[in-house]
Amino acid sequence: MDGSTGSTSYNVYRGTSSGGESGTALATGITTTNYTDSAVTNGVTYYYEVRGVSGGGTGNPSNEANATPDPLAPTDLTATAGNTRIALSWTPSLAPLAIASIAARVQNLKVQPRSQPVLPLQRTAIQV
Repeated sequence: MDGSTGSTSYNVYRGTSSGGESGTALATGITTTNYTDSAVTNGVTYYYEVRGVSGGGTGNPSNEANATPDPLAPTDLTATAGNTRIALSWTPSLAPLAIASIAARVQNLKVQPRSQPVLPLQRTAIQV
């Protein structure tokens, strides 16, 4: 079986090294020609293969593809100088988890208290 012609579903295999896709499928029974892997860690490169499945069994692997997830960077960063301080302001990315990841890397910054929670796509100011 060639893994594509006559396939009724697809299995996705993932690894963290080239050629290291697991013998156990990450996802099975996929009936479309796309899949989103959301159980990944930013900065880790993942390698994938797909195999077609039909009544005759599971086919040969596809070509290998890889990707490295990365949080989206905030945009429109501005810095405004004041007396003994600098206020930073930016527009967060569209990925809320990316904001948390970037915030976790910022050290020794005092965050201005807010009376309401900061929502995605809302500017946030901090003082240095």
